[in-house]
Amino acid sequence: MSNVSLKWRHVIGLLCAALIITLLWVSPFAVSLNGAVLDSQFKVLRNLSTESSNGNQNDNIVVIGIDERTYEFFDRPSGLWHHYIGEVLSGLAEAKPKLVVMDLIFEKLYRTLVPNHYSELHRSLLRFRKSSIPLVMAVALKNSDVKLVGDASHKKATLEEVFPYPAMRAILKDDAYFGLALIEKDQDNVMRRQSMVYENCQDCSPSMLARVYEQLGETHSPGLINFSVGAEFDYISLHQVVKWVREQNVSQLNLAFAGKSVFVGTVTRFEDRHIGPVRMTAWEGDNRMTPGVLFMAQAMRSIDSGGLIQPARSWLIALFVMLAFCLWALSRRIDVGLVSLSVFVISVLLFSTWSLTVQEEFPTGTLLMAGLVVCITRFSFEAANSFLERRRLTSSFGGYVSPNVMKEILDGKIRPDMKGARRNVCVMFADIRNFTTRSESSTPEAIIDLLNLYFEEMTAAIDEYGGTVDKFIGDGLMVFFGAPNSSANPSEDGFNAAKKMLERLKVVNQTLDEQGIEPIEIGIGLHTGEAVIGHVGSVRRNEYTAIGDTVNVAARLEGLTKALESSIVFSETVFADIDNDEQTQSLGQHKLKGHTPIPVYGWNSSVSYQ
Repeated sequence: MSNVSLKWRHVIGLLCAALIITLLWVSPFAVSLNGAVLDSQFKVLRNLSTESSNGNQNDNIVVIGIDERTYEFFDRPSGLWHHYIGEVLSGLAEAKPKLVVMDLIFEKLYRTLVPNHYSELHRSLLRFRKSSIPLVMAVALKNSDVKLVGDASHKKATLEEVFPYPAMRAILKDDAYFGLALIEKDQDNVMRRQSMVYENCQDCSPSMLARVYEQLGETHSPGLINFSVGAEFDYISLHQVVKWVREQNVSQLNLAFAGKSVFVGTVTRFEDRHIGPVRMTAWEGDNRMTPGVLFMAQAMRSIDSGGLIQPARSWLIALFVMLAFCLWALSRRIDVGLVSLSVFVISVLLFSTWSLTVQEEFPTGTLLMAGLVVCITRFSFEAANSFLERRRLTSSFGGYVSPNVMKEILDGKIRPDMKGARRNVCVMFADIRNFTTRSESSTPEAIIDLLNLYFEEMTAAIDEYGGTVDKFIGDGLMVFFGAPNSSANPSEDGFNAAKKMLERLKVVNQTLDEQGIEPIEIGIGLHTGEAVIGHVGSVRRNEYTAIGDTVNVAARLEGLTKALESSIVFSETVFADIDNDEQTQSLGQHKLKGHTPIPVYGWNSSVSYQ
């Protein structure tokens, strides 16, 4: 593979990773992943905050909840609770809270059924109007009037829609007391964000929280509610507040509400519930279905703790994306790539979690996904490159070395710099008898064709039993079994391969007979013992071979095959490891050139091979 083509493959790989990241970045899966990671971060930060404060987090947020006990206590339908709400407002006016947010929808009062029932609410509103206590009430618009962001048909809430009573409108006089509960749902249907106004709508009521800050003389941008600040909410039942008012328990009212932000809304199990990112109710189990009023209270708590969380700065996000792409250079090896990816994931999680504490939101899930995509793409790139390189090497050099050796080289288990190792191997030498005489009467081209035909069949037999062809020596060949691949019984592999070679020799001779060429005979010598297996030669040119006395003995045994009239001659170490049959026989002690006499055994192919 040329350097130019390799560089282009890297460029293509990076472009593929970038394309995948871009597609995933805007996908619903990324939104859900970001939300899931964000929720986990909020949960961790909240737990850490609770532990550091020993569970004592007394912020200035109080929730007055309409619960099941409230419904039991009041003897009228909720549409006729104006009197009770007026009593609550009277008690709060005495306690002097910082502000009051009423997340309630006031239904039309049927004065013909309950005459003067609104009088207490009338007096309470008048008191709040004269006091400096900010009061914000929910807008009562029909679903058809208010739609999602971007719809130009939004219309502004007016006093006539909220309180269709002239006396009450005369008291309030101003729209500034009314706002919409604009807690947004993300695409995964979880409420996490607080809006101040509807976008693309110049004539819409702002949110209740925006109304609060209008009355406080402050401004805040919309953003992500910080669900990590504060512990779970508890509440005071609305009917309990009514009791304190009726009992004129001013001290209890002051203790509960003085100087605090008070939110009034329903907390019943099946009314105005939405999925939140964390558990927010202290009175229930691990339930993320949260009363709507608690989202408003948590938004207020977030602003009191530093503000709503804003999207991270673009350059910081771009920096982390660049770091994700840096993983390409570090992921050439899987082990290094996995370590690098782990460091990247931990860094992103730690930094983005810390950023939430300083009111900055990162798309953590998509950043993690970007790093993962880069690493997977690089791993796939390397796997494809490795596959192509193996194919190229196998195609170019597969015919020069044994398949076993080629596989070990491609797997990186055989390298030129490796030292030799002692292995128990069975070494085979095979030679064509009377080949010199045959060569004198044949052309070089005919001899080459004969040898190619012969070696093709012999190497097939050797490969079948896992043998490694060390070298071709003229008309002979050297083979060993048990390296580089280990074998439970190298002697048996070598002996079976020798018999298979004699069988395939019949195919060679049949072909030669058809061509009118005299058949050939071979002799095979086998010996098992220790040999040093490794590279022999120089750095520029070497071969993977076996050396040692075992090799010499095998070569000498092959030289005895003609004199002993046996197709296969092998040593006692081979004889001890194989299953013998009627064709195996002892040939007695024989002296080998340069070696002491050893017992020799033979196997003759004159008996038909089965």
